[in-house]
Order: sequence, then C-alpha cells, then structure tokens
Amino acid sequence: KTYQAVPETGGEKAFELLRSSLMAEQKIAIGKTVMGTKDTLMAIIPREEGILISTMFYADDIKELQKQYVKPEVSQQELNMAKVLIDSMDTPFEPSKYKDEYQERLRALIET
Repeated sequence: KTYQAVPETGGEKAFELLRSSLMAEQKIAIGKTVMGTKDTLMAIIPREEGILISTMFYADDIKELQKQYVKPEVSQQELNMAKVLIDSMDTPFEPSKYKDEYQERLRALIET
C-alpha cells in the first residue's frame, strides 16, 4: 500500500530537507515502522509535492514463482511489431478514467 506522508507541526523543515535531498540525489530511503502489531518495511519516495511511503515485503514473505514457463523464441520482427502496437496505444495516464466498477455496481444494488 502507498500512503502520503505529511509533517507534523514543527517538523516541516526536517521533512522538506529529507524530501529535497532525496530528490536531488534521485534516491529513495528504506525504513521500518510498526503498523498494528507487525514490523513493516517501507520505501520513502520523494515527489515534487511531498513524500509517498510504500509498504514493502520482507524477503521471507516473498515466495518463489510456483509455475515456470518455457520462453519461446521471439524474432526481432515480432518484437518490433509489438513495440509499434504498444507505442500506437500509448496515452498519458488519467486516473479519473478508471473506476471501481464492482463497488459502483454493489452500491447501486444496495440502493435498489
């Protein structure tokens, strides 16, 4: 999960110093906190307008892929064609275009 971090009153200077220095170095910070009753690993990600904190998994929590597949050979021509197709469909991301349709249908059903 990703959270937006905001400084508490009096912590604005330290917050901005952390954000600015991470941005300048093009780095993120890794930290640890307690959420509920569990240690949680987190990535502290600087952005132009603030800091995002994204929770992460510990190595022990990550399982290896159970199903492997045999990678077939892909020709350069096929790869180029796929790239052209992807480029032709490339548009800026607009979050407002995407809705949780399941929640909307559920809400409509409840209201009905």
